[in-house]
Amino acid sequence: MGVEQAGFEEGVRPLLFDIQDYEAMDAAGLFERVAGRVQLLEGRLIHMAPATAAHGLVTVNMLRAISAAAPEWTLVTQATLLIGRQSAPDPDLFVARGAPSGRYYAPGDVVLVFESALTTLETDLNQKRRLYAAAGIAEYWVADVDGRRLHVFRSPDPDGTYADEQVFEADSEVSPLFAPEAVIALKDVF
Repeated sequence: MGVEQAGFEEGVRPLLFDIQDYEAMDAAGLFERVAGRVQLLEGRLIHMAPATAAHGLVTVNMLRAISAAAPEWTLVTQATLLIGRQSAPDPDLFVARGAPSGRYYAPGDVVLVFESALTTLETDLNQKRRLYAAAGIAEYWVADVDGRRLHVFRSPDPDGTYADEQVFEADSEVSPLFAPEAVIALKDVF
């Protein structure tokens, strides 16, 4: 991609970081005074606003719903998912096959990623969706907290798209691909 296509004028380029840089900055205490979380997305440090009560409640409700529907799976909250060398998002919740194969969970460990979005809806529906699809995450769910709807993305493609995209309203039910017999009533989530 050329510099102009990336949104920068000639002679100006972003300084991109990798996971080693990110870990070194964290170890040096650079993020200690930052309210909220800092994530590494596509080489850029992204400041995420502190989670609100509504955001947290939807996340906990989804955790409970998935746990009740599919108790044999490992549910992980607020842990880093390492995608390549330049992306280390901290999804609100993800479903894994078990313990991570290394220090962090990797895309091959994960069957579903869930984000609860109040102030980050555009980032979650665009940048993170492309990132998770390109990484091969089979299923990506985004809860639009204000809109009381769940965006469900399935069938990832390496080009960063999902072939199947659906939106479920709060009065709907949804079943995850990893446990198709499980039924999650969204009225219990929102």
